[in-house]
Amino acid sequence: VLRTGMREPGFTKRLTHAVFPEMNFMSEADEMSKAIAKETLGALLVVYWTASDQMDAFTRAQKADGKLKETSWKKIREMMALGGVDQEPVLNTVLVIMTLHALGRIPKFAAQLAPNAEGGRQVLAHVLDACPKVLPSYCRLNDKYRALARQCLTRDLDLAQFLCAELVPASITTIKEMVLLSSKKGENYYLHVFMYCLFAQMAASHATKSLDGSVFMNEEQWSAFEAGWDAMTYIDKESEQDVYNRILYHRAERLGLSFHPKKPENEEYAIVRLACLCRVTNLSVGRQIQAAFGELKPAEKEALARYLRLDGVTSKPAFILSNSSNFLENCLANKEVGLTSALKILLKVYAAAEKEFRSSSRAVVTVKLNQLAAFAQDFGSSVTFQDLPFEMVRNNEAEMVCVPKMWIPVTHQGVLDDLSVKSKVLTKSILNGAGMSERMFKNDIAKAFPELSYFPAAAEAQRLQTYGAMMSVLWLIRDQHDVFIRQQVEEEQLSKQSWAWIQEWIKDSVKIRNEETADAMLVFMAIHALGKIPEFREELAPGFDAQSHDVALSHILKNTPEVVPSFSRLSKKYRELIIDSLSVDFQFSQFLQ
Repeated sequence: VLRTGMREPGFTKRLTHAVFPEMNFMSEADEMSKAIAKETLGALLVVYWTASDQMDAFTRAQKADGKLKETSWKKIREMMALGGVDQEPVLNTVLVIMTLHALGRIPKFAAQLAPNAEGGRQVLAHVLDACPKVLPSYCRLNDKYRALARQCLTRDLDLAQFLCAELVPASITTIKEMVLLSSKKGENYYLHVFMYCLFAQMAASHATKSLDGSVFMNEEQWSAFEAGWDAMTYIDKESEQDVYNRILYHRAERLGLSFHPKKPENEEYAIVRLACLCRVTNLSVGRQIQAAFGELKPAEKEALARYLRLDGVTSKPAFILSNSSNFLENCLANKEVGLTSALKILLKVYAAAEKEFRSSSRAVVTVKLNQLAAFAQDFGSSVTFQDLPFEMVRNNEAEMVCVPKMWIPVTHQGVLDDLSVKSKVLTKSILNGAGMSERMFKNDIAKAFPELSYFPAAAEAQRLQTYGAMMSVLWLIRDQHDVFIRQQVEEEQLSKQSWAWIQEWIKDSVKIRNEETADAMLVFMAIHALGKIPEFREELAPGFDAQSHDVALSHILKNTPEVVPSFSRLSKKYRELIIDSLSVDFQFSQFLQ
């Protein structure tokens, strides 16, 4: 790579199993192994492009308006030189590190060689100690470079999380230890090699999409990485908190936010860290974060600022809210949520985690917000997001998962009245025959009936059936026979004569004549399948099996009606009719009479 001017096809060809036999571990058919194989190849190519000074190849897939600049490329080459990566022994070691770095994430590799290890780094640490011979590329290194490779492979730092401040100051204690230990041996290049390896991994983070250069590491991403690299060069001279503050100060400068890195005030620290978490890059959104924090009550501000300042070094435990950046970004993008509600949820998550781990001796505890982030992205209910209930499920001594519950209890009369108004407008349009398309109807019922958001991905069939039932009410009230039968097989279509009988039955027996009865019918259709949702039934009606879903729903409506607000807002007459309709002996013709 350094001397022969080897071309890219020749490099990738020589990488394969003869030079790095560990690539065989990635040849499994499962999707995870395939993705890791591409990420590994991508990282090795990043090393090839940077070591052979091929900026054009590195940037060829990047958009012209954000492409990595030549001045930045020179800095990348400087980073390599500081670590000695431009010299054969270190470059060889870096290629080994890139080949091995993701092996711990391969399910079969981890299960066979380190079944009790938690996480990819721990898997590799166990293998390097207990059975290193399965990694011949590592074993062929001499003692000096094996030590370097081991440090880079087993020191755990997710730099992307560090740069957006998801991690806490204690997260870089392990890197500080590595730097201090290597310095005692006179090997001051460890940090630069470690950071270069993280750079290669980040630059290849989109390798599963394309290996045509580094799609990810454009000028904006390099700027963020450079701030992290610069901050980390002080790790041997400053405390973890001081290094962390350098990251925050870099973001504050870009956004014009006040931040004193030597001694920041609690509120400015909280605001800048939240800006990092939101991955904010423009001034207007930075001001939105300030405004959202300002809308909190004084006690809420104080509590959230305290949680955000826990460092895991002097104040323990500190909490890493994993995926909190995606959560806040989704809340910011979703107008139905907004940042203020998101901050109130974060405060509740922090408080619940603190209660659960109050007696823990751990410096850092991770709370996974993956499910909460996904929920915030799709949230479209008419009730308030900040009232979202959730469960904290503890996985082990240092990790728990936040599991949001789709059903939000509603007891505030103002919220119930607002739902009633929305439904009244909807039913009035249906009964008056106003120009409402099916698309408009679907959008309106999603806003008027929050229960439609209760269906998880596993209950997609029930969600679609519920929408279908509500659409049927629209077609029946509007006497739209052609629309009702459009998907039916022609020879089996409902006849016009049968349709006329149904219309007569609706008029004389069911008697959907006004907004109130039409509303009650839509409510019944919106909630009738809720008892089929296992999580909903098991939590609110324990002891009822799937076969008894109607009885389970009846039990819920009687005992905890606040979790079904569309039902709760109805008059007593219609609430009783719906509960009766869920009984075995119910006759549908009696409904809404």
